[in-house]
Amino acid sequence: MKLLRKEAAFVLVLAALFGILAYTGIALTRGNERIAMLWLPNAVAAAWLIYSRTRAAPFYILGCLLANIAVNRLVGDSWSIALGLAIANSVEIATLVLLVRKAKDAALDLAEVDTYAVLILASVVASFASAIVASVVLADTGTGFSLADGQRWLIADALSLIIILPVTLVFLGAWRERKSPQARDLLEWMVMVGLVTIGTMLIFTQTTFPFLFLTSPLVLYAAFRTGLVGTAVATLLITAISSAPTAIGLGPI
Repeated sequence: MKLLRKEAAFVLVLAALFGILAYTGIALTRGNERIAMLWLPNAVAAAWLIYSRTRAAPFYILGCLLANIAVNRLVGDSWSIALGLAIANSVEIATLVLLVRKAKDAALDLAEVDTYAVLILASVVASFASAIVASVVLADTGTGFSLADGQRWLIADALSLIIILPVTLVFLGAWRERKSPQARDLLEWMVMVGLVTIGTMLIFTQTTFPFLFLTSPLVLYAAFRTGLVGTAVATLLITAISSAPTAIGLGPI
């Protein structure tokens, strides 16, 4: 009974986190566009289900589905659109988790190159499946089936999964193996976070120079100075910081 209560609590926490991330993603969407340019909730939910390998995955997905419907209604979607887009996201999560679990019977080793190949391929396939569902749902808005809508959904979701899924898995693994940091480690982390934050802001708050390539040295610096977890943090910082300027038309691209 205690185990069931703990699992139920985790379901509620993940559903709440999904709802918060979903609302944030929609809020950052330009104008009247309904396809978010950066969609984090699916990656976070899938990462937890892949990492934990819980048998209660259907209940987690159901919780995320209900949270997604609630957020969609909150932002003004009709019941049909709210339900349809939530189903599209649930299909994406379920497909991704199933493919990764089939390809990797044991726990994922993020130090292996083939692990990333599996994650990337599964992310693309899952995004394609959800894009088909979303295209049909969005056709009910009166615009008709649009290949462009399907392509935007596929690209936005696939890129979000490819970036955020490995980062979240790294964080989950690091949290499980956490230990007290040394003073020198804290200094390294402070310098890394500062450089990545300032560098990314300088790159994405201007439109004059094509400085997008300068994000690569920032990630490399993080990799050499703070390891795999630092690389994940740097990637997440760059993604988060660049989202707001990009949404208002700033940045090097």
